[in-house]
Amino acid sequence: MDTTQSHNKPYHHGNLHDELLRIAVQLGKEKGPEAITIRAVTRAAGVSPTSAYRHFKDQEELHDKVAELATDELVRRLHRTTNEAGDLAFPDHLVQIGFAYLDFALDETNFFRCMLEWKALRFMLGVDPSTPDDPKSEHLNLIQRYFDLLARHAQALGQMPKKEYFLHNSLLSWSAVHGFTVLAIDGPLSKLPREEIYKLFKPVVAGSLRGMDFEDPNDVYGNYPQLRPHDGEH
Repeated sequence: MDTTQSHNKPYHHGNLHDELLRIAVQLGKEKGPEAITIRAVTRAAGVSPTSAYRHFKDQEELHDKVAELATDELVRRLHRTTNEAGDLAFPDHLVQIGFAYLDFALDETNFFRCMLEWKALRFMLGVDPSTPDDPKSEHLNLIQRYFDLLARHAQALGQMPKKEYFLHNSLLSWSAVHGFTVLAIDGPLSKLPREEIYKLFKPVVAGSLRGMDFEDPNDVYGNYPQLRPHDGEH
């Protein structure tokens, strides 16, 4: 579906569902998720607000559909990065994935904000590809490729790649990357030139990789065994 056309021309015929969604995406890209309302979308299409409810249950469902398309765009970018970084050592490969996430937010800031409204944004948590939680094959494929990188990371650390801890480590890296990204688009880093943002970002990604633990991610003394309390101490 082409979402790049102008929404200035009234809708005349065709698939109203796709037209409303196209307009909603365009509004989201231009002004962010708060601009996506049933009234605004139908006004731009030249149809009555009630006609939208034959295609979307409510405004929340419309937001979810836009967020899903934004997520699809992020997934395409991450796939492209993963393909291009295939010959890199896995630490650099993982760093490039982090930069692709940041770049999407910097390039398509309002669309990125729309993405965060999707309740089904589970793939970033490393949902197990063997489960049906996310039915989109391209999302599942991305998870599997990411899990393969995590397994290589665990083995390089001399640890068993225990899948029960993949979620914890995925959440660690996502929290670091996403937290920085929000600071870069809406926080105190948003006034900096992109090159300065990049310089600050790489140590954050590198730190999140160094902090991964596939044996006991709850162990705060893993890097400081000499400081570990003896039995009975708190």
